[in-house]
Amino acid sequence: MHELGLAEEIIRVADREAERAGASRVLLVDITVGQLMQVEVDSLLFLLGIVREPSPYTVGTTFEAITEPARLHCRSCGETWNMGGWVFLCDSCGSADVQTLSGGRLEVTDMEVEIDDDRETEVPVEGDAPRRGWEPRPRAAIGGEVPIEGQERTAREKAESRGLGVGGP
Repeated sequence: MHELGLAEEIIRVADREAERAGASRVLLVDITVGQLMQVEVDSLLFLLGIVREPSPYTVGTTFEAITEPARLHCRSCGETWNMGGWVFLCDSCGSADVQTLSGGRLEVTDMEVEIDDDRETEVPVEGDAPRRGWEPRPRAAIGGEVPIEGQERTAREKAESRGLGVGGP
């Protein structure tokens, strides 16, 4: 069950980014889980609910997972499609000369934190799949902008606007 190790690393990332932002706690963590990562999203979300408790930043944090479909491209005929099942053959011509376009990542994509003065802000985080020694690369200054009232979007809304599936409560 590699979901436990992934959950522990996601908590470490959230803690580290919250500390860098000067946050008092993490309110929301958005996670993108690619289909090819073979992660059981429900198990990951369940385990995040357990391993978050000892952390000073993530007690009570909401975790939302966006499932990114595996998208493939055939180098022989140019066809592009979302993969169904685990067959890496072109749907049109049957060629095995296919390229993976998406679905092979697992990353913390955004965080919403509470700053000590009770403001809430999103903490964008960019990186690779969590693994031992992984260091996220922030896309913007952490703890920067405060969302304008009425313009906040949840991970679920962001995913649905991009046509991605969503897991979690």
